[in-house]
Amino acid sequence: MTRATRIVWVGFAAVVAGLSIAAAVIWLLGGRWFIIQTPSMAEYAPVGTFVLGMPAPFSTLRVGQMILFHPPGNTETYFHRIVSLDQGTLNTKGDLNGAPDPWTLHASDLVGAEALHVVGLGWLFEALPFLLVGGLLTWLVVRTYVRPLWKFPASILGWSLVISVAAYILKPFVRAVLITKTVTHDQATFAVVSTGLFDIQAHAAHGTTRALRPGQLGSVHTSWQNLEGQYLADLAPHLSSWQWGVIIVAVLAPVLLCTGYALRRPPADTAMSPTPLTNDPE
Repeated sequence: MTRATRIVWVGFAAVVAGLSIAAAVIWLLGGRWFIIQTPSMAEYAPVGTFVLGMPAPFSTLRVGQMILFHPPGNTETYFHRIVSLDQGTLNTKGDLNGAPDPWTLHASDLVGAEALHVVGLGWLFEALPFLLVGGLLTWLVVRTYVRPLWKFPASILGWSLVISVAAYILKPFVRAVLITKTVTHDQATFAVVSTGLFDIQAHAAHGTTRALRPGQLGSVHTSWQNLEGQYLADLAPHLSSWQWGVIIVAVLAPVLLCTGYALRRPPADTAMSPTPLTNDPE
């Protein structure tokens, strides 16, 4: 194992161990965590937000507070805002929803009150299984089959592949959910909400364009139809120059690391040639 690979694995193991210890302590204290899967909380907690809830007496809750709960007769966890309190019961609503939730909650339905929420962190937790399994496979393959001279470039290639596969499966960067599509007077209106990490640009074919932040709802319109009579819309990243710069550097990082490694290595013939032996004259 190369020194760089060892450093990566030690750091990765330290992070996993720290998270495991913190998770165990929080669980023992009655805390529960949740990763937002739907856009109901709009920009406050977009899809992929990590939410931590801690136990709270019913008497301490207030209107406007965020809570984790199970709807009556349902084991699914929700994260919505309190909109009313009345003698031991409460009602909730998602910020993006047009009406309050169709249930009344009691203290027994509560999972916890919001203690912390971190936008985007949930995507990292969802990627951890892919990173653990992929990283282990990369280490085994490099250790078993790759010659010492090529171990570092092979490790970089393996980790790049692991991260790429995780990103392809989870698709955390550019995403959106179509809320409604309505057609009136030969004009289609698409109402979409951004559910990825990046700002996006929603565009109706031959129609209007709208930039959306993560969790933001917006509409685009078009009166154009293709030959099949369909109204079309698509998505694209909507990033600033410095954000594109960061992405380009991240994409080129494996190439730059491998190039730097190659430049630091001595030529192959020099590295492999034995040191000549000479006899000193007496």
